[in-house]
Amino acid sequence: MVRTERPGITNNLVFGHVMSIKRNCLELLRRIYPELNLTDVEEIISQYDGNSGFTEKRFRLDILASDKDGNLFDLEMQTSTLMSLPQRMQYYATGMNKMTLKPGEHYDKLRTTHVIFFCTFDPFGQGEGVYDFDFYDCKTRTIRLHIKVFNSTSQKHNLNPAIQSFLDCMNGIIDPADSYIEQLQKDLDYYVDSGEWNYDMDKYQAILDETARKAAKKARKESTKNTIISYISTENNKVTV
Repeated sequence: MVRTERPGITNNLVFGHVMSIKRNCLELLRRIYPELNLTDVEEIISQYDGNSGFTEKRFRLDILASDKDGNLFDLEMQTSTLMSLPQRMQYYATGMNKMTLKPGEHYDKLRTTHVIFFCTFDPFGQGEGVYDFDFYDCKTRTIRLHIKVFNSTSQKHNLNPAIQSFLDCMNGIIDPADSYIEQLQKDLDYYVDSGEWNYDMDKYQAILDETARKAAKKARKESTKNTIISYISTENNKVTV
């Protein structure tokens, strides 16, 4: 399929591809968490399938990364407004927590989890550039779960210039003086111009179509089942009367 609209960093597949490159992912995490002094990321997985059981709701992470200590980082690009975004963040964080412990490990070995959402809208309507949520032990103040939600539409521009530059990039504003943003744009251009993005989009669309087909088939089965049950119930009532 030929697509005429050129994608930017907020395109889900573009974001996943560009951030699967270690230097890009590491630098973005360093800009988000300068206090962690990150020097490397051990593993980066794009479109990580977090399904851990047959009966649980599936969740898919745009980018899952880990550092040398096993701490986890989830990077999400969110362009569609969802009323359930807070619940979604909580569900992702809970799912990631389960991933940090190996069978037989004690709970005190639980690693720190970081969930980061980049939104092209203001999810909480307060005009802030970033919303922070921390889960910690009230006595020791030991934090095990961090959630950050960035709002690229904020007009306050009171964040550190490094992360603000990335939010500007989300809005299509490229700072030529920022070598990191310049590199992101080069990686983005190569991915799109090489035809790889178009190929990935076709695969992604095929998955969506197949998912919709299965959902429609299931709905038809449920409808038929309900019709039969309703008919049997009606006939039984006739006999009873």
